[in-house]
Amino acid sequence: MERHSEYVVSRSSQIAMRYIPYVLVALHALLAILAFGVAALNPNTEHMALLLLLLVADLPWSLAFEFGSAAIAGSPDSSLRLWINFALYLSLGTLWYYWIGRGVVWVLRKFSK
Repeated sequence: MERHSEYVVSRSSQIAMRYIPYVLVALHALLAILAFGVAALNPNTEHMALLLLLLVADLPWSLAFEFGSAAIAGSPDSSLRLWINFALYLSLGTLWYYWIGRGVVWVLRKFSK
């Protein structure tokens, strides 16, 4: 009986570990949509804290995103640059968090044996 209950706990933790990358993806996508949504609706500097949070959360890739969008759109005040940044952060930043989640699952499985 004891062995069976350990297997159930182990099986449920394996199922929970499988969802780690998807939870990180959902949280990052939600943060990106929220940050750029607030910035698009009210572009005052006082509402840029969420964008700064997203910039820090996506380091080191966010630096490449910023240089890439500057090269494409030019002016930092353009709405085109805001949309390019949104596309970069949402797609590539979310992909980055997927692979972070996969790495966490790999480490947890490696050390749980």
